[in-house]
Amino acid sequence: MLVLPPISAPGGSIQVGGCLRTVRFAATVLCIPTQSLGTRRRAVLGEEWSAFETRSACHPKGFKQNQGNHMGRSRHTIYDDRAAHLLTCTVVDWIPLFTNPMVAEILLDSLAFLQKQERLTLWASVIMENHVHLIASADHLSREISAFKSFTARQIIDMLKDRASYSTLRKLHRGKRAHKRDRDYQLWQEGSYPKELTGAAMIEQKIDYIHNNPVERGYVDDPRHWRYSSARNYAGEPGLIEVTLAL
Repeated sequence: MLVLPPISAPGGSIQVGGCLRTVRFAATVLCIPTQSLGTRRRAVLGEEWSAFETRSACHPKGFKQNQGNHMGRSRHTIYDDRAAHLLTCTVVDWIPLFTNPMVAEILLDSLAFLQKQERLTLWASVIMENHVHLIASADHLSREISAFKSFTARQIIDMLKDRASYSTLRKLHRGKRAHKRDRDYQLWQEGSYPKELTGAAMIEQKIDYIHNNPVERGYVDDPRHWRYSSARNYAGEPGLIEVTLAL
């Protein structure tokens, strides 16, 4: 276990439903295991993904975003899947779900699985309290991000049910869009706002941008001190999951 030095302020304000809410993060945000978080889960993760995608393929609607390169109902469109893109996945109503390490672990496990299966190239990532920034590319990027969001939503909702987290489930129910009549809850906002990154300078600028998110929010003084970030990978230090270094 590698324990980092204290940060200047273990909390900050986040935007939730139009209001600023103060959040204080547990001291565990400073402790970064030298191994990935999901060791105990990843032995069965492949089976979970296989079962999930089999059910999705059998469902009449399948993955709603599989056809074409449109990301949900967003105006933003992916034209070149294999190009690196900055993507942002946000929780409905900006609910701070990812302050729970067990929830963040589901995201990390899923990103690691997609990389291991060579379905996704992950160049950089950061998980904030209510949204995720990714810089990624894939042969079918729209499909893989859709699968990532669908699978993690199902896993997180199932975990919340198992842990009787009824208050959070009620928030996810209230955040469900009216046209989503095939479910009781909605975890992710629609769309991933893909921005194609052209050229090494633009990729470097966006990697710095997402790594500095926790610093800009006042949560840490150094990007490497944010647990759920690839900033440590780029500093030559062990991160929670591997990424493909772009610089």
